[in-house]
Amino acid sequence: MHNLAPVALAADGLPEALKKTVTEWGERTGVRAEFTVTGTTEELHGEVAATLLRIVQEALSNLSKHASAFRAGVTLSYMGDEVTSTSATTSTLLIVDDHPVVRDGLRGMFQSEPGFRVLGEASGGTEALARAAALDPDVILMDLRMPGGGGVDAIRELTRRGARAKVLVLTTYDTDSDTLPAIEAGATGYLLKDAPREELFTAVRAAAEGRTVLSPAVASRLVSAVRAPCNEPLSAREREVLALVARGTSNREIARELFISEATVKTHLTHLYAKLGVRDRAAAVAVAYDRGILG
Repeated sequence: MHNLAPVALAADGLPEALKKTVTEWGERTGVRAEFTVTGTTEELHGEVAATLLRIVQEALSNLSKHASAFRAGVTLSYMGDEVTSTSATTSTLLIVDDHPVVRDGLRGMFQSEPGFRVLGEASGGTEALARAAALDPDVILMDLRMPGGGGVDAIRELTRRGARAKVLVLTTYDTDSDTLPAIEAGATGYLLKDAPREELFTAVRAAAEGRTVLSPAVASRLVSAVRAPCNEPLSAREREVLALVARGTSNREIARELFISEATVKTHLTHLYAKLGVRDRAAAVAVAYDRGILG
């Protein structure tokens, strides 16, 4: 665990020491780390400052070991005779919907929940592409049918560009003509707008980690649309690869986990896609759960 020398703490003061700690941790781990201070800064007793610094260092150390974070934030809050520090992963969002009322409602909901930060909004697919490039969010909540550019076209273009953001479709439409093109274009998940609040929070966190998220109704419809009869069973290795895919593991991570090359991973994926009658990860996971291959 990285530590700052007491001399550095004494010279810099707690806010500056924490800022340096968070910045250095972010550079070392590749996680986008942010540090903020709220309230009126006050000088603290040396032992109190050192304790808070150690707490943050320990929290960041645990975060790098046990969480798949893209962003992390540390806040130092001065509240009269109290001072607190909090460390947490933060999922950033871009909300794309042509209805201002829907955008306002989603923004308010996510801003009131710890661990989320809304970076911006867009009213259509074309605007979403520009906003995504400028803001680089972790997750894009994407409606499908919008006059300012359709969601599927935007998803396809984001995929073509190799955008880091994961796209979670949030719409009222669950027909085959909507679900299949969105998933095939590269969407990580697909939820309907009547999803409960907590389900939506969970889905965004999962999407940020690269895990596939499908509402039950959409999963059933997707499975029915892509299922193709096949009597050839998956090999043991293909099952291992599929299980890791279901956990949102990248090809590179799968290769490292199974001690094989990325090319071999892609070959296994090609074979299991053919056996399951699908064309992408999301569909493969959905079919595998429906057939009991994944439990």
